[in-house]
Amino acid sequence: QRVHELFYPNLLGMLAHGIGHFALGVRLRLDGDETTTSITTNDNEDNDFDTMTLQSKLTFILLLIFFWFGLLKAALPNFSNRALGACALLATYSLSLLGSQPQYSFTFVQTVLFVASSIQQLTRPKAEKDFVYATFPVIVSFPLTFVGWIESTQCTAFVRDEFYGHVVYDAFIPVGFLVWYVVCYLQINEGKSLQSSSFSSQQQRRNGKQKVS
Repeated sequence: QRVHELFYPNLLGMLAHGIGHFALGVRLRLDGDETTTSITTNDNEDNDFDTMTLQSKLTFILLLIFFWFGLLKAALPNFSNRALGACALLATYSLSLLGSQPQYSFTFVQTVLFVASSIQQLTRPKAEKDFVYATFPVIVSFPLTFVGWIESTQCTAFVRDEFYGHVVYDAFIPVGFLVWYVVCYLQINEGKSLQSSSFSSQQQRRNGKQKVS
């Protein structure tokens, strides 16, 4: 149950992540420029949000809100949908403030998600800080932070061409979660097997004592 509490919401987060990329693609298409691969590298002033049509703005905003909702649900699985909706609206507005400097968008999104997730995990009751709690940052959070840091600060030709830039970051998310899920699954099953063996041994000892008496 503790594993599923983090794993299942992150499936929605991954879907939202894909929706976020879809929103960027929609924005480029609605702006009439399909030749560029990034909003941040396009110098065409038509890419400015203020010049978009009303329909284009609404489409982009709705996709962005869903993007934030899914990712925040993954970072804050114990929050109600109403609270997550409010947080998604606030995050969408905050991100819009970076409109003139979109090169900081990735760093902003990653910072918000990791701060939210870290606070949520650190404030869990002591009884819930078990194997599942300990392995999550080791297998998922810290490596993902490191990969994101490389992409944010070392976006050189080597990172872009040899590691395919943002593709590595996106690919690590499901891979990291799957590895963490398998590790937890094996550990939990091993614990159950040990408990079952211990119970069987106790039963055998009891049966032996009853036969002797």
